[in-house]
Amino acid sequence: QESYDNAGLIVGRPDDEVHKALLAVDVTEEVLDEAEAEGCDIVLTHHPIVFHALKRFNSADPVQRCVERAICSRIALYACHTNLDSAPEGMSRMLGNLLGLRNVILLEPTATEMPGSGFGIVGEPEHVLPTEEFLRTVRDRLSLKCIRYSGITRPTVRRAALCTGAGASMMSAAKRGSRRLPLGGFQIQRLPRCRPRTRDCRHRTF
Repeated sequence: QESYDNAGLIVGRPDDEVHKALLAVDVTEEVLDEAEAEGCDIVLTHHPIVFHALKRFNSADPVQRCVERAICSRIALYACHTNLDSAPEGMSRMLGNLLGLRNVILLEPTATEMPGSGFGIVGEPEHVLPTEEFLRTVRDRLSLKCIRYSGITRPTVRRAALCTGAGASMMSAAKRGSRRLPLGGFQIQRLPRCRPRTRDCRHRTF
């Protein structure tokens, strides 16, 4: 995992037995409602509920309440965040496969002993597509009702850079990855306050 991250076992003991698990993107009070109702021993999420040290537990915010509740209910909390994002065939690679991208390369390889690990990818659609058609492909391949995107600055997409996280730190790598071909960058995120099956697709030109 990255130095700023807090992936791994956040609440619970390593030697506790697990008979039933619940998967979610984030730990929320609603997720814990379901975990308790289903009799789960662990909640596996993508995002860690705790990024920074908690100095007190007084139920003042959702993070404290969820951690307190997980401890009281003996539900372990485990996060697979940047360690999953950067794994070979990780989240960005899986998204690229769903979108049918070819000739895929890593945007930002990580310095590990595991070949193929890193963040983000650059790839090419099967054919050069008008940008709006490419965006419709993103929507349809991900089975979404709609996506939100910023202004379109290039008429076609020959090559696309994408990452499944914030991605701002990879802008320079995306520029290098474009080489001589126009490159459109896309960041896919779930909109927290929108209807289900809606995604935010941020478009950047390099």
